[in-house]
Amino acid sequence: MDIPLFRQTFPEFSDNAVYTDVLITFWSDLAECEINQDRFGCAYTAAVNLYTAHNISIAAQNIDQASFGGAPGTTGGAIQSKSVGSASVSYGDANSIVKDGGFWNQTVYGRNYMTLVNKYGQGCYQL
Repeated sequence: MDIPLFRQTFPEFSDNAVYTDVLITFWSDLAECEINQDRFGCAYTAAVNLYTAHNISIAAQNIDQASFGGAPGTTGGAIQSKSVGSASVSYGDANSIVKDGGFWNQTVYGRNYMTLVNKYGQGCYQL
């Protein structure tokens, strides 16, 4: 993967301290192993980039969780409703999730990746 080009495509990952080259390389190398280039054809690079962006987003959440003394790798899913005093928040993502997307629905990058998977008929994408 061309990391400078990845950072230009996704400028939200330009912070080298949070999204290190090592982290990006780890996830992009795994993506290149798992994603069938023949099946994706001209969309292969986009699929690798979205897979990588999804996983480094999750990794950043884990790093953030650990920095506050939490257990990294734990998630409660998307907030549906929460109240603290008079303040409340509720997120509904029924219109934006990819059916049967599971883990990939945790980020917009994962949802976009799953959309590509469904369009290109990736078939089994996780064992």
